[in-house]
Amino acid sequence: MAEILQKDGTWVFDGDALRLTPGRDKNVGLLRRSLGELVLPLGALAGISFEQGKKSGRLRLRLRDGADPLTQATGGRLTEPHDPYRLAVEPDRYGVAEYFADEVRNALLLDQVPAGPAAGYLLPGPPVPLSAAAGDGTAAFDGECVRLEWNWKTEDAKAAAGPRTLPV
Repeated sequence: MAEILQKDGTWVFDGDALRLTPGRDKNVGLLRRSLGELVLPLGALAGISFEQGKKSGRLRLRLRDGADPLTQATGGRLTEPHDPYRLAVEPDRYGVAEYFADEVRNALLLDQVPAGPAAGYLLPGPPVPLSAAAGDGTAAFDGECVRLEWNWKTEDAKAAAGPRTLPV
């Protein structure tokens, strides 16, 4: 078993799965905190890398294509504080990070996990219902429909439009 604890979160690898728990630091993104703990089966991983930097390094997971609905929905473009598959590593923990990456790589080799695309999702999507609010309104998704409710009060045409429900 390998484990690394950082401000951004804790990663634990038991040989079969990788458990990613977000940290409570203020720099941990809202999306990452909202997703909570993620458990990735070894078969969902394509690889892991550790990148050293002057001020900090990072562990970065690479998932198999088609294994994760979140990665597919975001196009893999989540920024650093929001990406659940990256972990900032402090310089005094570089040795632990290298060991952790080696343990995951060795398990991928021993289990002969294919690097190609997964036949189907190996990770669950976020639980529903989901909602997000901004200045213009609120969007909610219940697993079947997206509901848009506008906060426009000043313009009659926009207010008259009312809420919209879009089946997926």
